[in-house]
Amino acid sequence: MANHNNNSFRHHAPLANNNSMEETKPMSKLEIGLFVFLIYVALVTISGGTVYAVYGWRAGGAASNNEDIKGIATFKQFCPTVAPCPVITCKEMPCVPSSTPSCFTTPAPRREPCLEAPPCPSGTCRVPPKCPTLRSAPPPIQVFLNSIRDTKTVSEWLNMYPPLSKSRLIVVTTLLDESIEPWALAGFVHRCNNSATLPVNTAHGTTCSFCQDRYEYIKCVMSNHLIVEPQTEAAVDKSYFQDREFTQMRGALPEIIYNYWRPQELNNIFLKMESTFSKFTVKTNVTGKSCRVCTDFNRHIYDKCFARNGLMYSPSFGRN
Repeated sequence: MANHNNNSFRHHAPLANNNSMEETKPMSKLEIGLFVFLIYVALVTISGGTVYAVYGWRAGGAASNNEDIKGIATFKQFCPTVAPCPVITCKEMPCVPSSTPSCFTTPAPRREPCLEAPPCPSGTCRVPPKCPTLRSAPPPIQVFLNSIRDTKTVSEWLNMYPPLSKSRLIVVTTLLDESIEPWALAGFVHRCNNSATLPVNTAHGTTCSFCQDRYEYIKCVMSNHLIVEPQTEAAVDKSYFQDREFTQMRGALPEIIYNYWRPQELNNIFLKMESTFSKFTVKTNVTGKSCRVCTDFNRHIYDKCFARNGLMYSPSFGRN
């Protein structure tokens, strides 16, 4: 019995060894390839699932659209991951935080000069609506210089330009030079005749002149607003001072004073002088104030210069 068991044991032992050898047999190439293929499929599936979970699935043909691909690249580069912006925004420009707009200040109102009289009260000339209606700009000074002076009156010429302006100064000095100066020069008399035939008297060595207030006249005209007065006489008649009548008067005036004993011969000369001086009288916007020139002239201006002692201009000779 014992032998029988031993024999049985020895009979089955080889069988156990055969099975161990079969289990440890190396895998074939087919089995290895199949195993690698299964691992590849698993990896592809995981990668595809991950892409789908992150970006989602786009419509067919989207992958071939260059703009979409560019948009995705821009999206990945510039857009924050917390709150992605719309695709159209990412296509146009990068997503950047909006900057605070610059500060703008309201410009100050334009300040306009007040040219109309009376001038604006203090502090009201800064805003144009508070100023009176602005007059048009004065013409260039060449308009006056190239014009014939007898086309306007003195006040009309002066009012073409505002007070204290260079143009008005040119106007007033030009008018005085062309109209007042010829009479002031012609009427200047100096009694320097020392002839033995003339009796010795107090007239010897005297001087008679007028229109010594021309500077004051210019100052008055320049510093005031003037009122245009309805006058019919022109400011200057330059042709008169080249006329024969003026030439004769200019020569007769000293002759009458030095040699004649008839002061009434000065009547016509005095009339022309007075007419010229009156044309330069202009009113200002100040009540009762006017600008006058040659206020020192009167018909007795030559009484002390007559050659004959005690000779005077009598009112009976003409208008006083």
